[in-house]
This record gives sequence, C-alpha cells and structure tokens, in this order.
Amino acid sequence: IELGFAYLDLNEKDRLGIIDVPGHEKFIKNMVAGASGVDFVLLAIAADEGIMPQTIEHIEICTLLGITKGIVAITKSDMVDADWLEMLHEDLKASLAGTFLADAPLIPVSAQKNMGLDVLKENILKLYADFENKDVFDIFRLPVDRVFSIKGHGTVVTGSVLSGQIASDENIVLMPKEKPCKVRSLQQHSQNVASVSANTRTAINLHGLNIQDISRGDVLARKDTLFPSLSWTIKLTCLKSSPISLKHRTEIHLHHGTKDMLARVYLLDREELLAGDECLCHLRFQEPLVAVFNDPFIIRAASPLRTLAGGNILMPWTHKVRRFSKDHEQLLAIDTQIVHEHILALLLTEKNTGLDFAKLQIATALNKKQLDKILLELLGKQKIYCYNKDEKIYIHADFISVLSTNLILYMQTFHTENPLKKGITKSELSSHWGKKLSARLIHFLLEKTFKENLLTLEQEYIKLPNYTVALSTDIKEQEDALLVLYGTLTAPPTIKEVQESLKMQPKALQELLDHLVGAQKLAKVTQELYFSVQAIEQIEQMIFSFFKTKDSLEPSDFRELTGLSRKFTIPLLEYFDKVKLTMRVDDKRILRRKEA
Repeated sequence: IELGFAYLDLNEKDRLGIIDVPGHEKFIKNMVAGASGVDFVLLAIAADEGIMPQTIEHIEICTLLGITKGIVAITKSDMVDADWLEMLHEDLKASLAGTFLADAPLIPVSAQKNMGLDVLKENILKLYADFENKDVFDIFRLPVDRVFSIKGHGTVVTGSVLSGQIASDENIVLMPKEKPCKVRSLQQHSQNVASVSANTRTAINLHGLNIQDISRGDVLARKDTLFPSLSWTIKLTCLKSSPISLKHRTEIHLHHGTKDMLARVYLLDREELLAGDECLCHLRFQEPLVAVFNDPFIIRAASPLRTLAGGNILMPWTHKVRRFSKDHEQLLAIDTQIVHEHILALLLTEKNTGLDFAKLQIATALNKKQLDKILLELLGKQKIYCYNKDEKIYIHADFISVLSTNLILYMQTFHTENPLKKGITKSELSSHWGKKLSARLIHFLLEKTFKENLLTLEQEYIKLPNYTVALSTDIKEQEDALLVLYGTLTAPPTIKEVQESLKMQPKALQELLDHLVGAQKLAKVTQELYFSVQAIEQIEQMIFSFFKTKDSLEPSDFRELTGLSRKFTIPLLEYFDKVKLTMRVDDKRILRRKEA
C-alpha cells in the first residue's frame, strides 16, 4: 500500500537505494510518488500470474517520467514448469516491445529457493556501471515522501534528493509554504552523514517545523531558489493507449514529484488533445506548486482513475498566453537542446520585464557556473543586456532596441508639443512614457541613450542633442507682453488677470510661465503668484539694507519696506525662507545668508 525503502551494497563503496512501490492499481498515486526519484527500474512480474493491466500502466508512467533503463525479474519461478516459463518469456517479450524495457534482461528468480538472485545482482551491477549521472543542477531539492516524529529528535522527513546538496546546520525552506527551518542532522539508510547530494535517499531531522506543518509533496530547498506558482506552461503528450481524449479545461489528477493534486488543463492551440498527440498547455492549480524546467509529471483522469498523459515543464511559473495566438510559437522555441537559444527564447517570452538569475536557473536547470558562462557570452554578443546588476536581471536585446527607438520618438513628439520646455525630467518621463517599465530599466535605457548620444541630460532635463527652445513670433510677442505685466515691483497680476489680458489658454499660459521661470526671467513664488526676477532682486537688496541696522524682520516691517499688501507679504516671506535668504523664528525672520 505504502512506499517501502531498502538498499543494496554492490561493493565496498557503491550502495543503491531501493524504493519499493505498490503494484495494485488502487495505489498508483503512491507508485508515482516513489517512481519520481528513481534512475532505473526493476520490474517484478510473478511467474504464476504474468503481466497485469496495472503493469502496463506502471511502464507507461515510468516512460513519461523519463526513465530509460531497467531489468525484469520473473519472481516465483520455482512455482511453474519450464514450458510455462518459456511461454511467459515470449509473452513478456511481446508485451514489452516498443517500451524502454524492450531489450531489458528477463531474469527468473525465486526468493524461497534463492534461485537467480546472483544473476539478478550481476545485471543490476552492470546496469549501474553503465549508468551516467547527468545531474549537474546545483539547486538543492528534496520532495518529501514521508514525515514522522521520533522521540528525542522531533520532526523527520524522508525523500530522494533530486539535485544539489545540503549539509547539517544549514537553513532551508519548506516550499511552497515558504516555512523556514534548519537541518539538525542527516541520515542515509540509518547512518549519520555530514552532507547529502543528488540521487540519494535521505532522512532529514528538521528544527523549526512540526509534522503538522509538512505534507507529502512539499519540497525542501534553500531560500529564494524555487518560486511558488499557480500555473505552469507544459509540453503534454497524450498516451496512445489513453481511453479518452483530453479536452480544454478538463480537471485532472496531477502527479509531480511526490505531490498529487487536482489541476485543470488549458489547451493553447486546440479544443481537444487526442490519444498519441502532443501540444502546449497551461496547467492551473488551486494552491501553489514549485518546479524546475524539464521536470516530468503525470496526468491521470479524475474519474475513472487512469493514466492519460504526461510530459515536461517548460515554464515553472505563471505566463499568460492567448489561445490560438502566435505566442505559443515562442514557447515551442524554449524546448530546445541549444542552451543559448533556449535562454533567448525565454527572455523573448518575458518581454520588457526580463528574468533574474535565480529564475533563469530554474527555467534552464543549469548550474550557476554554466549559466554564468552562457550569459556572459550572450552579453558579449549584445544579444541580451543586464539592466539591473544588483539583482542580476536580464532582458532580450530586441526589447532594448525597440524601447530605445520608442523613447527617441517620444522625445521628438514631446519637443514638438512642448516647444517652451527645455526637456523632460526623469520623474515625468517615468510617470508618462515609462509608467509600465521598472525604474531600473528606465535608468538603464537613459544611460545607454546618453552614452550613444541619442539623448542628452542638461541640468535635470532629458532632451534630444542640440535641441534648444526656439520661440515662434507669436509666442515671443506673448513673452514680451507677459514680462511687461510682471515688470514692476508693484503688485503683480494674478494668473486669471494675465490670462484675460493676453487672451491665452490656461495650458499655454502655464507653459510660457514655466519657460520664463526656467529662463530666470520670472520667479515662481506660489502656484498663482509670480514676480519678475528684477523685482525679486530689488526686494532682496531692501532686505539686506534692512538687516544692516536690524536683527529681525517682522511682516509689518516687510510691508512697510516694500509697500506691498499682506496678500503678497506672507507668500514672499515664505519664498525667501524657501530660497534660504531668511529663516523664520516664531513670527519674525532673521537673515540667513549675506549679500553676495
């Protein structure tokens, strides 16, 4: 019913971990949980019963999980005669034809009479010797298949280490629940060890978690290496033997690692996936899961329970793709053996956001050194850019090119529509043109365009190179008229009075006022109050003269000094505080800087 665990010592240094999975059709979900971590299989078929329907399903599941090697043990061989055994041998050859066990050795054994066991061990040793451990992924992952408590030790979990390594006293996280914990101690087949690595059966004594916190299917990993998601993009293959087709939005049982849960299939380019066909899909879940590129999974019908399909994960996070669009063609490019093209295809799907190094790792299943090397090569060829060096976020060069072009076009339009403005500030650019882009990406684009002399920065204004404010005849006449209105020390006009006098629209008037402030011909005291620069300078000289004989300036003194009403006195006093000419102390002002 449940998974069993044992080991086999092949010699003094080589030990194989064995996971015994249940054979009954009612416990397929437990079988899948155990088979998810194995490298090759030992298929046991009783000589007196022969191959069973669930045996075929087990082989199909192993195929979908990517297992390619195995041995067939014909058990209870002492219970049948030689003719029956020969007939069974032929029957098995026919049944296993076309499967990964087609050329596997068929070895008769008997546990009762100790028959054939030495031959079986020899074949296991040969299979092990020929097996190449291709695992190079360095992110530690252990899907939990058992959890229990031991008196005096606390919470213990077991599982097969899929990749990476971990040591005692390290901090790890239970995913996708994101619960922190610590490795108290490690065991392999009841022996204490200091560390464990990929492709080994491991028991971990955890500190910081109770058994109620952990479920079969949870994954132990280091912090910030796996990312919970409510959906994946997958490549799905429907079994030729599937009794039913898979329709769009079908609810299914998903088996991934040691996890079994309900999910829903969303077909991207069709309404129905027929037996033997393959397509791209989205899988959506009711609760988050974690995964890595190329992870295998199994799909079984919710009712009746039967294996229907399986495949591999292309993108282990939520990625929106419109059905029946060309977007899914980019996803197909991800599933490539050429790693450089794989990364470029990934970055194309992520558009203007790009991907950070951590996500690129789980999206490629490469170790850090390999990924670093490939990214450096792509950076050197300017096929990608790293626009955020602190967080190591990369973006496809195509999007940088498009964004740079769009930015230049935006600035051309901006200058045309705002002839009185020197340029645009970075904050204004971010809130208008770049409101959907990250601040770091905008900064990168600006620095790149500055370096290439496509844009320039003058004071705080971003503008096209060689652009200068050129006033038309009409605007020049309005400017001259405006300066006349503000040209005396007497009470300046209000914005409304200026608007009526010059018959200007509010927006045009504000742009002209901003231009004159930038040109240092007007001083902006408040949103509604402007003075000529000459008037402000006159008042400053009055203030300096006043403080030659006085220590403090009161509002009444200021009114008497300038001849202005209270309506202008308070805003002007606050303006001079703001420009740090004076400083308010209670209701008085004292001089803050000396006359230049």
